[in-house]
Amino acid sequence: MSRVGAALGTFLLPMGLDRYGARFVLFVGAAVLALGAVVSHLLAPETTDLELAHASRLAHGSE
Repeated sequence: MSRVGAALGTFLLPMGLDRYGARFVLFVGAAVLALGAVVSHLLAPETTDLELAHASRLAHGSE
């Protein structure tokens, strides 16, 4: 997925800058990053106080 994003960014970023300007393109980038942060926060389990084996089981859906 990251390769798709990199490829799209390589081609779409210059076109977006030409058509919409830097302010809009940076706002869209910030919105995508904020959405990614919210999704990560909601879907990723907290592992701060867990042992490695227990955190690994969480990552693989065993618990």
